[in-house]
Amino acid sequence: MPPLSIMIKPASSLCNMRCKYCFYHDVTDHRDIKSFGLLTEECAENLIIKALDFADGESIAFAFQGGEPTIRGLDFYEFFCETVDKHNEKNSKIYYGLQTNGTLINDEWAKFLQEKDFLVGLSLDGDFDNNSFRIDDKAQNTFYKIIKAVTGTIPPRLICYLIFLFSSSTTNTIGGVAPLSSK
Repeated sequence: MPPLSIMIKPASSLCNMRCKYCFYHDVTDHRDIKSFGLLTEECAENLIIKALDFADGESIAFAFQGGEPTIRGLDFYEFFCETVDKHNEKNSKIYYGLQTNGTLINDEWAKFLQEKDFLVGLSLDGDFDNNSFRIDDKAQNTFYKIIKAVTGTIPPRLICYLIFLFSSSTTNTIGGVAPLSSK
């Protein structure tokens, strides 16, 4: 059996940002059900049991994406990881990944992500000016919220990568943001 990789959207299309270029927001505006709500613990447990059974002892990667997956709350991720541990009778190697905008990451989140060896991806569109398309629900630039997650909250051992939007307006500013990758 080959390794298994599962992408999970625990908050469906829900997001705490209103990025001006968000394709997913546009997609949800054109479907009958805009959001399917939050993934229930019961559904998550069923998914985990079936994934572990299918993997039959091989590795599994659970990747969380959104909308904004941290909207589902830290308690859900704690439940998810505990449930994987509880049902992992064949000792599959488990990998976790989280693609987030980073605005909800605090010390408690960072500690948990580090303890569970999550690979964390943070999105950033260059410097403050170029990040102006990534706004919150109050139309405010989210640059400093993301920078706080990168420089102040994320522990040094947490494996984290930044995803930059490369465009004609951001390529000349990436050098100013690149030093963050060493934090």
